[in-house]
Amino acid sequence: MDTNRKVYEYLLENVFFVATSDKEPHVRPFGAVIFYNDKVCICTSNKKNVCNQIKANPVIEIAAVDQVGKWLRVKATASLKDNNIEARDMFFEQYPNVKQLYNGRENEFTVFSLNIKAAILDNMDGTTTSL
Repeated sequence: MDTNRKVYEYLLENVFFVATSDKEPHVRPFGAVIFYNDKVCICTSNKKNVCNQIKANPVIEIAAVDQVGKWLRVKATASLKDNNIEARDMFFEQYPNVKQLYNGRENEFTVFSLNIKAAILDNMDGTTTSL
């Protein structure tokens, strides 16, 4: 299994946080992720600050933690997939609450695919594994 698929499966099962930066760091929880064209994809509204921050500086980090004391750290570059109806529909199918949220506001829905540079799985016992 490749790194992108491993990261996707881990994020799918756990709450994750996306860190962006302008002149200051910003961290937010995210809950929706899809695997599209062999890439991990996240979504947000183009009306939110996070969208503008990623557009201005596409280098992001993601952190996720599971129930057994492991956590994943991902370094990635985000690529805008604006107007990608197929990716949007995948999000809407997989996450009915996202579809309901953007009902009538589909033009605000924004998808970013991730070019993963590094993915490290850490454990409470100090062990580290590269995915």
